[in-house]
Amino acid sequence: MDNVTKESITKLMQILEQNVMNQCFQAVNNDQFFRIAGYQYSGTNISLKCSSVQANLLKHSPEIVNQIQQLLQQSDTQNMLLIVQFPVQTEVTQTMQQNWLKQIDVFINDAQVKSNVSANYTYIWMKNYVQLELLDIKKLIINDKILIELSKKASRFHSKYIPNKTVFNLIINNLQKLNQNIQIELSQKFTQDDLQKSLRIIQVDYPEFWFVFNMNDQIKDGFVCDIELFQEDVQKIIQQNTIMMKEVEKVVKYLQDKGVIKEQYTPEQIIAFEHQFFDLMSESTIYQESTNSRAAHNAYGCFVEKKCVCQGYTAAFQLICDRAGLKVLSIFGDANSNGNYEHHVWNMIEIQEAFYHIDVTWCTTKSNQHKWFNVNDDYCYKTHKPNRSFFPVQVCNHTKYNYYQFNNRMVSEEGQFEKMIGTLANGEHQIFFQNISPEKYFNQQNYNDFYFGLQYDNKKNIELSDVTYEEDIVKFKISFGEPIKTEINGPGDYLLKLNIEELKKLMETMHFRYQYMSYGKYMKITLSK
Repeated sequence: MDNVTKESITKLMQILEQNVMNQCFQAVNNDQFFRIAGYQYSGTNISLKCSSVQANLLKHSPEIVNQIQQLLQQSDTQNMLLIVQFPVQTEVTQTMQQNWLKQIDVFINDAQVKSNVSANYTYIWMKNYVQLELLDIKKLIINDKILIELSKKASRFHSKYIPNKTVFNLIINNLQKLNQNIQIELSQKFTQDDLQKSLRIIQVDYPEFWFVFNMNDQIKDGFVCDIELFQEDVQKIIQQNTIMMKEVEKVVKYLQDKGVIKEQYTPEQIIAFEHQFFDLMSESTIYQESTNSRAAHNAYGCFVEKKCVCQGYTAAFQLICDRAGLKVLSIFGDANSNGNYEHHVWNMIEIQEAFYHIDVTWCTTKSNQHKWFNVNDDYCYKTHKPNRSFFPVQVCNHTKYNYYQFNNRMVSEEGQFEKMIGTLANGEHQIFFQNISPEKYFNQQNYNDFYFGLQYDNKKNIELSDVTYEEDIVKFKISFGEPIKTEINGPGDYLLKLNIEELKKLMETMHFRYQYMSYGKYMKITLSK
């Protein structure tokens, strides 16, 4: 038996009553609407009779819905004909006919795109009524299918804050079917605040609905009774979503080939996943400071147009993480990157039952991407302010999987810095690290020269750059223009563990000019003839 739902029939009535009748014809006054008052069934035909009623009487009859559903399910014919008659209270003008046909075309085209079923219709203009005949209406409403697939692995973290689960599930179901308009029973007592909270949950937990930016509503007796879920053209959404999901599959395959998508993850594997995603985004997507393009604010802009703002990066990261089975959520708020706070969106990711902030935008677009790699509240909230007006923000008070601490590049005690500099002697070209105790290194007399030495460029253009001081966190990037040498065998740059007396004694045995710079127990030495 075909699956004809009450929801499908009710939706058809809603479309006919509100989107067709009320927009095509003028009732006696603004308080009157057309409604389906009754029906006739003749085996292959269902005739709906419409009448004009007061707004406060407009309500679908459950009995009519139940009977039409039963008739459609029991009918053996696939060529079901729906006949709808509308009363005409004024003379039908050419403009009214054009408006009528335009609305009918919208309904038919929308239904055909979703169901892949061709439908024909005819209309008859009479003195007292207009009659619409829809062929294959059974196929159209039976094929009211899912068009936007949701990830089965997504955590949907904010589901516990849903204000009305019945209405929220109705919204999600209709978004999946790309039903643009829905009606809410007044008995649900669904408020505008409930709608705004539901919209924010969709924005932070459902990146699949990339085409949803705002929702328009109508109020009756203080409660929401009608919602326009999105404003984009349905056929355009279907086409763009097909293109985007192909790009998403390419990213998923890339990450699978890199071996970073797992059934279950260790912390090390999650960090490897993050690295691979950031590297890919850094190479493939261009950040836009500000743009009026809607696509730049969602995953479509990131994956397809390759241009997006922070919201696009965040949604793309969450969409991929949902597919990969990683627990990620999005945070809306403000951030200060150039002296002024502006609207910003970033992510949180769960690693071993602890959450960390991760700013995908700043990780992929700034010179030092690791700065915003799994940071805690103390560090994040120096420049980021989350919006807490809709629901609480998850606490992030761990540092174990911060990039610098995880890679043993977090300076927290004396002597640790010198140990890190020694890693350059192992052949690394550059090293990033953070110092979380600046008062130990930069407020003491014996470290003043060291602080300024980091900013020094000598005549050989050995770069020691990117030194910044930020309240209680200091970051350095020490780069050598050439591979580091640890055994002297001619002119060049060397990193050696020795003091000034040992250096002078060593130079007495060689015929080179030399320059040096001290880094704790290490020295950077430049030899020339």
